[in-house]
Amino acid sequence: NIYPYHGRIDDNGFVFSWPTSGILTEYCGSTGGTSCPTGDADLSFNVNMGPRIKIGSVTENSLSCDILDIDALVATVAWQYQNSITQTLGSITIPLAKGSPFITTEVNNIDISLECDFNFTIDNITPIRPIYIIRRNNASDGYVMILSKALTLTIIDNIIYIPSFSGVARIGYFNSST
Repeated sequence: NIYPYHGRIDDNGFVFSWPTSGILTEYCGSTGGTSCPTGDADLSFNVNMGPRIKIGSVTENSLSCDILDIDALVATVAWQYQNSITQTLGSITIPLAKGSPFITTEVNNIDISLECDFNFTIDNITPIRPIYIIRRNNASDGYVMILSKALTLTIIDNIIYIPSFSGVARIGYFNSST
């Protein structure tokens, strides 16, 4: 839980979501209930996740995933990728900052992809600045994405492909009905 988001670290990328209910539910394996005694080893949490996005690279081979640093407020995770044609290396580093309104992705010489588990439309809200609105179809919510440089995005089957670059991509949730 990287409030206000929920996330999962996979071997080849980071999956995150804005929770639909905003409530973590506690489960206790030893008693089978939802209230665990203090210090219980079988404590786990579940959440109703909202629309999910996976940040990674579907065009590059994942070589490693490492947790670089962790403290009470920030955990830094990095993935290293290799282009199978040119053999060049690239990386994605994500500092998971608790309380940040954005998921910040530091990209180094790699194609990145955003695999969405929802149908969406995407708009560049200004022709000069690389700010994009990823709006869920038939919904008043979605994500805003800000890139550190203007790039041409390609969309195929609910995957947003961003060409190789070095810079920063920030993604934040919005709900225009509230």
